[in-house]
Amino acid sequence: MKAFLSLLPWLALVAADAKSDTNAVCEYLYDKYPKYFAWDTLGPHALQTVSNASTYHDINSVYWNAQNRLFRAACAFFPGNAEQVSDAVKQLNKHPEARFALKSGGHQPAPGFSSTDGGVIISFEPNLADTVRTEDGKHFIVGPGARWGDSYAVTQKTNQVVVGGRLSHIGVGGFAVGGGLSFYSAQYMADSFKGLTCDNVDQWEVVLADGTALNATRDENADLWWALRGGGNQFAIVTRMWMQAHPLGDNGKKAAHLQFRCSSF
Repeated sequence: MKAFLSLLPWLALVAADAKSDTNAVCEYLYDKYPKYFAWDTLGPHALQTVSNASTYHDINSVYWNAQNRLFRAACAFFPGNAEQVSDAVKQLNKHPEARFALKSGGHQPAPGFSSTDGGVIISFEPNLADTVRTEDGKHFIVGPGARWGDSYAVTQKTNQVVVGGRLSHIGVGGFAVGGGLSFYSAQYMADSFKGLTCDNVDQWEVVLADGTALNATRDENADLWWALRGGGNQFAIVTRMWMQAHPLGDNGKKAAHLQFRCSSF
């Protein structure tokens, strides 16, 4: 008991430092990016960003695991490009005691992995959630905050598809860096040896831990490109993905079948 009591002043100091650093990061983001920022709607600064209150609510409440909804971020930042993400990361490095979390679709079940209680939450939805077809039609550029149902609604307009999630509400970002098993995996694995979602990403736009923004492809930063294909969120923050476009098939359907000979058994 005495040992525990002796730790109380130190724990209080750590908590104070964390709150101070968190506030510093939040205030910086609010001053520089007011359109992409919201304070806690129940906090002392709520009225400063009342126009973004609904975005804060959505970010803090849309989770697969309801336990994450119990956490309240001190502020929410919803960047629109890699440069803004880079700036936020650099600020977090300047204030190392600040708590933070990154959120794509919110389907990570572990509490605190894509949510934070009293910290800074960086959400890729709604502003990094677009799906855009490239001019040559060979790829779709997809933001990590997109959801698969919304992405498919774009790709099917040109009778194309990307190898993605099997549920429409799943977020693209976490699914892609985690590997990603798709309804199309077996078909495209047979056709071109590309089965998982991560196998179909030819380019990653990312922000590193020091705030550096760069691209990773087979030819540029190839080790990072390889690591991101199923390596999870351990290597960089993904801000955009160039995903291979595949033909959707006749009338939006791509069929496949297997044939067996009796002698095979």
